[in-house]
Amino acid sequence: MSMKETLARVVRDAGQFVEQLPLTVLQEKEGVGNVQLRADIESQALLVKEIMSHFPHIQIIAEENGLEKIPHDLSGTFAIIDALDGSTNRSVGLPLWGISVGIVQNREIVAGAMYDRLSGKVFVAESGKGAFLDGERMHPLPDHPLRRAIVVTSPGYDFERDWVPNNRRANEAMRRGGAQIRIFGSSVCDLAMLAEGNIHVYTEETIKPWDIAGGIAVVRELGCVATTYSGELDIFHPMGVVIGVPTAVREFIELTKHIR
Repeated sequence: MSMKETLARVVRDAGQFVEQLPLTVLQEKEGVGNVQLRADIESQALLVKEIMSHFPHIQIIAEENGLEKIPHDLSGTFAIIDALDGSTNRSVGLPLWGISVGIVQNREIVAGAMYDRLSGKVFVAESGKGAFLDGERMHPLPDHPLRRAIVVTSPGYDFERDWVPNNRRANEAMRRGGAQIRIFGSSVCDLAMLAEGNIHVYTEETIKPWDIAGGIAVVRELGCVATTYSGELDIFHPMGVVIGVPTAVREFIELTKHIR
């Protein structure tokens, strides 16, 4: 089984597994409205077991149970796992959640997969080999200006941080530039929408590697760019991320550069 086929299968299996679990909240995590579900823990255990069975020498970075620590030596191959992105949505029955696995080799994203609960679809890609949706090759996305673009973002969980006023000013600038802003509460769902051309830009000030690694692998193969407000993206420390079709991303960064 190829890496692409393996990743597609493990995220789909995890998604179907999570569907069978109760909406049990284990604890509130740091920030406002941020919860951990029983499904977060059990889905991550399943994903780690499955990935290690296929790639026994790979290193794991994941959101739960101490696996979130970024090691000092990043020269190897890593599986970056979000076993349930959108836990708060799922805790109230909203189908806006997903599962993501990204493969990073020597600090470069080389493959990834997403399961999008809203559509029930699986997206998977390997660098230079194209992106696939439920086994069918996807076509490159058309470019789009920021004007009349759909931009998806998030207010984050920490409303005490000094970036919050900047985020609000950036949203105001985007609206003046003709963009429409949406918030869905799951980076995996957001990047799945981007992959299908339903939105044009995804941006978030504070984000974690597991939220976006798998999705970036997919949308890059469709012609999207993944960068930050300040320049090149470091997937292990992804602050101020902007992902989307090239023209809209370039215009977004230009429009908001005086705010950052």
